[in-house]
Amino acid sequence: MKRILIALIFTALILPAAAAADAGFNVLVYPENNEIESYISVFFPTKSFDPDAWNVMQERQERKDLRKLGEALVSAYESENQEKIDSASSLYLDGVAASQPSGADFVVRLIKAGKLEFDAGAMVGDPVLLSYVCDVTDAGLLVMPVTDYLQDFLHLALYVYSYGSDSADLVYEMISKESDRYPVNASLALAPSFMDISPSLVRLEGLASGTAVEIDGKETLSLDGYVMTTSGRHVISLSAQGKQDRVFATDLAPDAVSSLDATMNDIRYSGLQITSDPVSSVYLNGIGIGQTPLTLDNYVIPSSLRFSSEGYADKTVGILSGTKTVSVSMKPKWMADQNLLKEEKNEFYAGFARSLLIFGAKIALRTFNDGTNKVLEALDGAATGLLAVSIVDLVGSLVDYYRQTEYIAP
Repeated sequence: MKRILIALIFTALILPAAAAADAGFNVLVYPENNEIESYISVFFPTKSFDPDAWNVMQERQERKDLRKLGEALVSAYESENQEKIDSASSLYLDGVAASQPSGADFVVRLIKAGKLEFDAGAMVGDPVLLSYVCDVTDAGLLVMPVTDYLQDFLHLALYVYSYGSDSADLVYEMISKESDRYPVNASLALAPSFMDISPSLVRLEGLASGTAVEIDGKETLSLDGYVMTTSGRHVISLSAQGKQDRVFATDLAPDAVSSLDATMNDIRYSGLQITSDPVSSVYLNGIGIGQTPLTLDNYVIPSSLRFSSEGYADKTVGILSGTKTVSVSMKPKWMADQNLLKEEKNEFYAGFARSLLIFGAKIALRTFNDGTNKVLEALDGAATGLLAVSIVDLVGSLVDYYRQTEYIAP
């Protein structure tokens, strides 16, 4: 039984690591660079399956698993427990069964370098160091943006190192006098590390915020109006709230940036019945359109309606869909006055405190009065009158307070 439990423990430690090697492809951008990381996370959510890459990652995982089994064997010998030694020896000799590649695309995961601190410029020429960084971070790909100066100009270079390779490859470089940011077309240089067919970068001019983009029926993420796809003919579909859908076909050149007009016409709505209590002036997106009741035609969404009536607090209603009616009840301004609410609340608590004080004084007078002290009797009578007045005042302030909080209509 113990032998089985030990085997299960070792299996629980090993299987998650082996599964992780098959589930994702770790990419490290070093040193960190926001532009490059954004391009990878948006344009390359997956990496095309590569048997060579899978084999390299699998071999690395097997070495790690074997090292763990070796450490467990050493620990078993140190315990001098023969049953533990036999179990650990058996697991070490059997090794870890290698899983078979699925052939599905890898899920790309951006990882961090942690506490590693190296000169990226020196790293690109040292394959031993590059391999070491991949080993300690579990990265399958290193992307290294390196910036230096050439006289008065900035030299921006982008290197890529695939784990198991002999060297890093220079995939992109540019000279700039003003900016140290990598332009979006630099993502094309990264594409061969993630795609096995020719890439094409598309800028959708005039793309409305929140627009859903589909390419050949598959939803695609966009970054500042750019989307990444493959060269050739594609059908691009656009949809957004309050806009007329667009679908168009286009031919895209390989390894190039194309521009397409992605403007979308507004959907116009009609027949919105608008009422209010009391009659109010109505403003559509800040422009007066008349008084209630009225019918609104030829409007777009999203829009806003502001209602205004003398003596009442303004009220704004958003139109987020093609609804048929909008009806509002206006509140008197005094109900919306927070200072007045605070005054009424303070007045109520002050009246409550006065009533408690008078009631306490009345109880004290009755405690000390044995019926013979005329002065105490007179004071008790006065306290009764004061208490009655205080309670009436308290009820009045309570009503005013509750009116202010809308529990009672004015």
